[in-house]
Amino acid sequence: MSFQEIAALMTIAVPLLAAVAAYTAGKSRKLHDLIYIAAIAISISSVTMVFGGLSRFTLSFPEFSWAVILGLEILLAGIFLYYAVRLKSMIIAAAAIIEIISSALSPWNAAPPLAVDSLSMVLILITSLLGSVILVYAVRYMRNDDRQREFFTTIFVFIAAMNGAVMANDSSWFILFWGVTSLCSFLLIKHPGTDESQKAARLALTINTAGGAALAVGMYLAVSYYNGESLESFSSASLAVPAIFLIAAAMTKSAQFPVESWLPGAMAAPVPVSALLHSSTMVNLGVYLLLRISQVFADSPALSAGVAFIGLISFVAAAVLAAAQSNAKRLLAYSTISNLGLIVMCAGIAQPHALMAAIVLLIYHALSKALLFLTVGSVKEKIGSEEIEDMRSLSGKSSFLTAALITGIVSITLPPFGMFASKWMIIGAASANPGIIIPLAIGLGITSLYYFKWIGVVISPTDPPVRDKQPKEYRFSITILLLSIIALSVSIIPLAQGIARAASKTFELSPDLFTLEVSGGLFPLVIILLVSIISFLAFFIPPKGRHIKGYACGESEEYLPTGEYYLNKKQQTVFKNFVYALSVFIFFLMVIVGVF
Repeated sequence: MSFQEIAALMTIAVPLLAAVAAYTAGKSRKLHDLIYIAAIAISISSVTMVFGGLSRFTLSFPEFSWAVILGLEILLAGIFLYYAVRLKSMIIAAAAIIEIISSALSPWNAAPPLAVDSLSMVLILITSLLGSVILVYAVRYMRNDDRQREFFTTIFVFIAAMNGAVMANDSSWFILFWGVTSLCSFLLIKHPGTDESQKAARLALTINTAGGAALAVGMYLAVSYYNGESLESFSSASLAVPAIFLIAAAMTKSAQFPVESWLPGAMAAPVPVSALLHSSTMVNLGVYLLLRISQVFADSPALSAGVAFIGLISFVAAAVLAAAQSNAKRLLAYSTISNLGLIVMCAGIAQPHALMAAIVLLIYHALSKALLFLTVGSVKEKIGSEEIEDMRSLSGKSSFLTAALITGIVSITLPPFGMFASKWMIIGAASANPGIIIPLAIGLGITSLYYFKWIGVVISPTDPPVRDKQPKEYRFSITILLLSIIALSVSIIPLAQGIARAASKTFELSPDLFTLEVSGGLFPLVIILLVSIISFLAFFIPPKGRHIKGYACGESEEYLPTGEYYLNKKQQTVFKNFVYALSVFIFFLMVIVGVF
């Protein structure tokens, strides 16, 4: 076994060992030291694996490992059945039974159970490195929680399962890891113990276990009837029938319409959970699956069009709903759904240019959203609110958090940052199809609307900026993400070309696909970059002169949060029902045309 293969296995083994150690840890100090050590070890394992090269390699195990995996799947199904009884949910119970029957009936195959290529490495790096940064942040954020051991144990198990899922080549292994991520999500959402979190956790478990059942059925059909021995074998239109079930599973995990409702509700979880699971890692597992089977879409026009339009609808609809939110976490939740919709659309288009854009967007979206979620968590601790309107006073209380928040938003919307560049590529990939490009332009415009509105609130006149002292865990985590976004944005072209070169065999990508050429040369980008830098530095320079508050004839100014802009709750419900109907119609039309 090579050093690189050992490092790959360590990205699963280290978090699992850390989970056991965290659960048995005693005092908080001992637990916190363990978390720091584990975060370093997880990061080193993932980076070491990549330094071994981006070429594909496989990992094989003895034949009896199949029985071990089946036993773990039965155990997982038993846990789901336990919660189905407690929650009185027939859907969860039925999904667990379907999943275990499908897995038990699936024949053993000789394909290597684990396979690592460039796409797997990208997801492993995202999960391991972001997970480590967020773990450090969570040490401070969860300091007063009475159940820290259970919380961190679940986080470590999730990191191991997520890394295992993106390495899994065998269907049984993939189904197991997929199910574990769903279980961890459920446990972490309900961790606060409030009625809101319990309700949100139930909805998340219901939708994700239903998706897990669809995944198990799709894999069973592929292995038993269509010679689909592994995920890598999904490469022709003959696998359209099992692909339909995998598409449905991916939609649930990545919270695409019409099954997106669990993700906004999941914002009831603590901020580290929202940053790790529900913006930058677990929700990526669905789009990872679609990218992995994208060759099926390339050979099936009906599936290609169906997936692309479902992603496009999710992108535009979620952007509209994000613009209607006055709560920062809910805005970020809908924004996540929206950006995942873009990646789904690219997977549906299934052309090399679109796939390249999807992978680049996957990387930069994870970084930017993790930064924004962690910053919002720190802001809430600072001012006691997640409401956007309450952030008018932010620059007068924390110039650091204000700068971090604005940088996170700018990294999503403006050049020369990576997310803008990836959206530039997406426009190029979709430009030949007017049915896509027009809604795409509308969605991008709405995205700019709600983010720049947020910036407008944050930079509105208030008290002079104050250099506050943030806790070292918060400052470390946020600073690392800030520097990572800047560094990767500066090196976006060589980074993307390197990924394309490594993924050339899997996705037929070419380094020449990635370019940021504009008619005016680099001059427009340089101007925007200078303006961004000057604006960033301005928050650390207190303005001179007196600051006089507005006179309101003795009336007090008070903001009463309603939870929405532009659309009230009733209007949002009507809009969502329309989008649900449209999404369901397109899905069944895709099934009818693509299969029959």
